[in-house]
Amino acid sequence: MYLASQLRQAQALEARLFVEAIFDREPHARILVCGDFNADSFETPTRILCGAPEDDADGSFLNRRLERLEMRAPVEKRFSVIHDGRKALLDHILASQSLARMCSSVDILNAGLIDEAHAPQGFAGSLHAPVIARF
Repeated sequence: MYLASQLRQAQALEARLFVEAIFDREPHARILVCGDFNADSFETPTRILCGAPEDDADGSFLNRRLERLEMRAPVEKRFSVIHDGRKALLDHILASQSLARMCSSVDILNAGLIDEAHAPQGFAGSLHAPVIARF
């Protein structure tokens, strides 16, 4: 598990460095980073990708932060996976400030989601709920 954690953080850093390169060329770029991060909103890989506000003491990073659009979904729907009864938000849509302003709504289609720890053998389909942002 330690190695998996380190790999997730390294992948997040690599993606964040790519986002930084885009911002260097175009400060108001419209950027989306989406997918299954295998990390909840408070975990290090997601924080690396977003540029967590608490990590930016002087505010110089403000325009380079990515907003977690899934946090705009109703509180009771903010989970994309159930594992052994525990709901988690592992799937994310992160948007640059210029693109986040254009987002009109976010939904997480988790009604009837199957607990991945108790899924039937050979289950066909995804055990993650889709996260949808409308622009």
